[in-house]
Amino acid sequence: MIQGLLMEKSGQQGHVNAFAEDVIILIKSTTRHAIAAEANEAPAKVEKWSYKNKFKLSLEKYEVIVIRTKYRDIAPILKPQATNLKVEKEFNVLVITTDIRLTYISNTNLIEEKLAHLVLNLAKFAGEKKGFTTEHQEYFITCCKRNNA
Repeated sequence: MIQGLLMEKSGQQGHVNAFAEDVIILIKSTTRHAIAAEANEAPAKVEKWSYKNKFKLSLEKYEVIVIRTKYRDIAPILKPQATNLKVEKEFNVLVITTDIRLTYISNTNLIEEKLAHLVLNLAKFAGEKKGFTTEHQEYFITCCKRNNA
């Protein structure tokens, strides 16, 4: 349902991704002012998109985290229009796979390669009749691509 939002561009190098029920807006820039400008406009852009598409997205749990190496002393000043903004210092990651553009399709291709390697190793260890069969592998990859295309 939120495919349209995932296609939206967020700034010059930004991307919108969705994981489970969460929408993540990644903003990448070379200046802290550009990061701040994009981050401060992000909730308004999401609200505008959801209103236009008659789709309700909750901003109740809206959180921001700044991951930086360059601006250790002076972080971007974030003042988004969301009233209950929480700026976090850390976040928990269950599994994360990143690429240059942070798009999920390339991550699915990476999973496909790793899965093929795993199947070969499993076959050597447990025999060809045990473990992840070719049908299982194709089904898993198809499900990943359908869910994240």
